[in-house]
Amino acid sequence: MRPEVDTRSSVRTYAHFLRNHWLVVLMVAVLAGVLAFAISSQSQPQYRTSLQVLFRETTIGQQVAGVPVFETPQANSTAGSEMTTNVTLLGSETVAKSVIRRLQLGVDVQSLLRRVSVKQVGLSNIGEITVRARRAREAQQIADAWGKAFIELRRQADQNKLGDAIGLLEQRLDALPAAEANSEIARQSREQLQRLELLRSVQDGNAEVVVPAGLPEEPFTPRTRRTVIIAVILGALLGVGLASVRRALDRRVKDPDDVGAILGLPVLGQISAAAFAEAGSLVPGNAGEADVWRSTEEFRTLATSLRYIGDPKHRRSIAITSAAPDEGKTTVVSNLAVALARAGRRTAVIDGDLRRGRLHSYFGIDPNAGLASVAAGITPPREAWAHVPLEPAESELLVMPAGPPPPDPVQIIESRAVSQLVRDARKAFECVLVDTPPVLVVSDALAFARRVDAVLLVARLGKTTRDHLERLATALDQVGVRPVGVVVTGVRRKRAYYATAYDYSAQVESPDAELASSRSQ
Repeated sequence: MRPEVDTRSSVRTYAHFLRNHWLVVLMVAVLAGVLAFAISSQSQPQYRTSLQVLFRETTIGQQVAGVPVFETPQANSTAGSEMTTNVTLLGSETVAKSVIRRLQLGVDVQSLLRRVSVKQVGLSNIGEITVRARRAREAQQIADAWGKAFIELRRQADQNKLGDAIGLLEQRLDALPAAEANSEIARQSREQLQRLELLRSVQDGNAEVVVPAGLPEEPFTPRTRRTVIIAVILGALLGVGLASVRRALDRRVKDPDDVGAILGLPVLGQISAAAFAEAGSLVPGNAGEADVWRSTEEFRTLATSLRYIGDPKHRRSIAITSAAPDEGKTTVVSNLAVALARAGRRTAVIDGDLRRGRLHSYFGIDPNAGLASVAAGITPPREAWAHVPLEPAESELLVMPAGPPPPDPVQIIESRAVSQLVRDARKAFECVLVDTPPVLVVSDALAFARRVDAVLLVARLGKTTRDHLERLATALDQVGVRPVGVVVTGVRRKRAYYATAYDYSAQVESPDAELASSRSQ
């Protein structure tokens, strides 16, 4: 298969999945958006601002003084470790305490530190302080105070070190004898003392603010619009995931295309639940009336489809079956027979369900004389056929009920009498439909399948499972039966009508029609 064909198939499969589960995806997405909006609306606004500090090298002071003033490990450390130290000091508790004193904040040190983050800007000698607060002005004030407190801390530390050096020189000068007060050593010491005092007076902490903190114009959190959009997107993805899990756990088929794909058969008809009620509501107790049946466009389309499946002369007898009970099989048989008869084809229907035959109740005929009594030689075949009056009057439809339940239905079905009955009916009528039991319940349908020209399957959306369809296909394949197609029942009305014909009176979906119970088996 060509790649583009696989792509189109995947797209169609995904489109079908979204079409069948769009409500779940929409509900989860909307719920996520509503929750995000509610939480975001209740959240306290937070403002954020940043300030950047440039760290200068301490060798400037040494060059001015002309002596190695700072003999610390930091002086010999690499640039990277020195920057790490500066950033660590920038976010220290000492700076936080100074900020609290400066602004008289009513918070403890740890609470303030949780609102402040410090980092190095790339590989530069710049540190960045980011402050979060409930008010924009408060965030700016804390950031400004943090930069000033750090620089003041560095300045005082440098001044204290220079003060210690000054004290040592003063002690050295005081210890000199009076005779050496004007000596060269004394003169050099006094000059060095003047340099140190000058250096102490100009100390700035070897740091400066290069980017002051700005006043935030809007809170950085909560950003309600962005939060809701992200929540809706994530909710939609979650909805798709939940729908996938639901689909994996729910083995029932929900789409006619899935039925055809699993069975590998064409879908010859799509019958809505509403069509069941419309077609079958007048049947019981009204068989004598000329307008008993009102075949819908869906069944007429199914009858037309059958005419173009192979050579009609070689497909006159058709057994109709399903995987399990209550999939609409008997309803399809009854209404399809009426549609064929009203189309001018001589049609016969045989109730081959010798265990739970129900065709007599659909057509309002006597159930006592039927297939079982004919096979047993009790009733002549011509007396077991019941004529069903239809409009137009020339329509010909004969029905043979199942008759009294026999002790061994399979033996009856495999008897010569039943085989001869089917052959005679095939010669006398243009179309013979046989209603058989579900394949996965009893083996009667498989026995009938070998006595007819074709087999037509029925599956019901929302009830038939994938496992049932797979087992049905396997069972038919084991006896060498290849069905001509499948009829899907329980389809939503709008979809069923668009799939069959343009019936403008039925393009609006009716909730009542969707809930209408069928009289199907």
